[in-house]
Amino acid sequence: TVVFESVTQDKKEIAVHADLEDEGQQIFFPEIATQANCPDTNTQMAVPKKELTITDTVSYHLIPNKEYKLTGTLMDKKSGKPLQIDGKEITSELTFTPEDAEGTVELSFTLDATALAGKTIVVSYQDKEVAFHTQIDDDPQTIYFPEIKTTAKDGKDGDQEVLAEKETSIIDTVSYKDLVTGLTYRVVGTLMDKETGK
Repeated sequence: TVVFESVTQDKKEIAVHADLEDEGQQIFFPEIATQANCPDTNTQMAVPKKELTITDTVSYHLIPNKEYKLTGTLMDKKSGKPLQIDGKEITSELTFTPEDAEGTVELSFTLDATALAGKTIVVSYQDKEVAFHTQIDDDPQTIYFPEIKTTAKDGKDGDQEVLAEKETSIIDTVSYKDLVTGLTYRVVGTLMDKETGK
């Protein structure tokens, strides 16, 4: 927003300052928006592994040539509280100086995600001095860790003992958690030999 000034005397304008490019007259309303992504899958879904990196692309509208510090925190969507791994919050910081008023920067979070199957996490920014983005239900900020569980049963009587017959069927019921709605998924099942592991 640019402030224009006008001075009048006896209803006549005698002085005016109306320069859109005058930085001294400009008021900025900083804003950031984010898009979280897992580089391993190139989607908002991640595999819960020992060393996982989540990249968050932050779009900004800020004052050019001024230094800013971006601080992000991973949040547990269900509890609304910061995610903790081994008792520590997962945060990341980046200091940058934008050349233009609008642009993007990337912030990375690296964590042990082995215990996150079935959870959903959200990237949050809370620097209230400049701009913040803390909507726990904002989908672009969200990373999903899908989880499935299965229960195999005899297709004839529903128990887990199958007769060794020429033709038999096994029905496997797959329950899922934290899949992204609106997407199409394919479930592939394979019968394994428990003794050989093959």
